[in-house]
Amino acid sequence: MTIKQQGGIFGRNPTFNDVTVDGELSANSTASIGGDATIVGDLTVKKSNGNIVLANDSGVDKGAINMSGGAMRLTADTTVSVYTDGSPIEGGSLAFDVTTSGNIAFPSGQGIDFSATSGTGTSELFDDYEEGSLSSLDVQDSSGNSASTSTKRGLYRKIGNMVFVSAEIYNVNTSGLTSGDQLRVYGLPYVSASAGHTNYGAVQLNDFTLSGSAGTFVQNVQGADYVRLQMNTLAAGGADSVIVSDAASGTADIFFSIAYPTD
Repeated sequence: MTIKQQGGIFGRNPTFNDVTVDGELSANSTASIGGDATIVGDLTVKKSNGNIVLANDSGVDKGAINMSGGAMRLTADTTVSVYTDGSPIEGGSLAFDVTTSGNIAFPSGQGIDFSATSGTGTSELFDDYEEGSLSSLDVQDSSGNSASTSTKRGLYRKIGNMVFVSAEIYNVNTSGLTSGDQLRVYGLPYVSASAGHTNYGAVQLNDFTLSGSAGTFVQNVQGADYVRLQMNTLAAGGADSVIVSDAASGTADIFFSIAYPTD
């Protein structure tokens, strides 16, 4: 059946099997389509305010495409998921979710792609951000013995594959540590990249006696989850490690910050 313009008036609540509309079909109230609907060509919905498409499941509204004041809105009672390559039923891939808290959540390994900008890097995908506190800081000698402390705290941020750490450790008691061992701080939130270079950061040491030091720094070698305390020497030969006996046991403090890449 084809309904043409000026095609006549039907009785109340007519039912049709196959209908082709030649012209414009208008509904003054609600137009519902049951089962599967296929639209070939353009669908134009003329509505100045309110829901354009309303998703309803067993009498409960689940979401809508809505226009209000000229703005288009997509709403849902849970997370709004955007898929590529077809719907989930068709095996499509999840592009991202808009969560009920208003955040955009990407699947692991996906993110914001800046490849449209010029650059010579190996990747322009921003795929990770994280921040938190460090609760597992541990001062040790290079033999693995732990020192007691009165206070230890730290913060970190991970932006992409770069990790930024700052920490404060007070009143390091070195009793039970090996006096000639290196002094290290374990508890970094991520192991540094296994390939690359040694990473360096700033350090302040209170109540340490450093013979011949021209300055101190922290050092993180590739593939490590710790920093070691280092000092520049006045004589030729580079840097020496700060050792356990350099710290005044019970009163020594360590403050440091460092940035390093992770795999």
